[in-house]
Amino acid sequence: EPTTVTIAIAANAAAAGGENSAASSKEIGYYRGASFNSLNPVVWFDTSQPGSITGTNPVTEWKDKSINGRHATKTANNSAPKLNATSGPNGGAVVEIRRSGGDDFLAVGGAPMKAKEHYYVFRASNPIDRFNYYGGVLGHTSGRGSNYLWQHNQPYFHSNQYPESVKKNGGALVNSGNRNISPVNTWMVLRLTVNNNSLAPKSNYRIGECDNYNADVDIGEIVAFDSVISDQKRAEMEGYLAHRWGM
Repeated sequence: EPTTVTIAIAANAAAAGGENSAASSKEIGYYRGASFNSLNPVVWFDTSQPGSITGTNPVTEWKDKSINGRHATKTANNSAPKLNATSGPNGGAVVEIRRSGGDDFLAVGGAPMKAKEHYYVFRASNPIDRFNYYGGVLGHTSGRGSNYLWQHNQPYFHSNQYPESVKKNGGALVNSGNRNISPVNTWMVLRLTVNNNSLAPKSNYRIGECDNYNADVDIGEIVAFDSVISDQKRAEMEGYLAHRWGM
């Protein structure tokens, strides 16, 4: 679990322009064992966190592992995301999002937020290398700006508004064309950075749905930040997830 740490600067501890500083303090999240402990993700969902998931079929809540308390809950009657305890990478647990028989998603609660840079451990649940519909892993329902959609029946993104860039399994950065991430039906660590077209904080983010569309995906972990983090921290973040999931 993250520990809240308060960093405090005493009055007159620093000076600039001939003036002494006022006293100030800031709370940050310390994530024991994680190399990105000072970055303060806006949300962090991890199926391996003990006690973070309530219910199995359906999942009714997935607790936010960050210090922000943006827990994701089942809010629609026809939504039935399912916990599969053993089908993830190396037998880990995953949350299954399915279109058949409902509209699976979990609504992210708490204070409004913006999610500029996303990190996912996921796969498309499909016997072929295609997304079976439009959708996503984490998105909002306020249109396509600073959002994205898969392209139906393809291993890439919908052209309405592409992500700014994507990077799969620590490989090459893709920031042009349709952002192809084939094969999509195998487990991956995906870094996805949305565009800047609608970055105002929003209170309608959802797990398993983007702009009211969803596809069949299996999700092990989601971490999102409100800004682009440094290249070094990006590499650490991707390495942490790959090591954590044995990928």
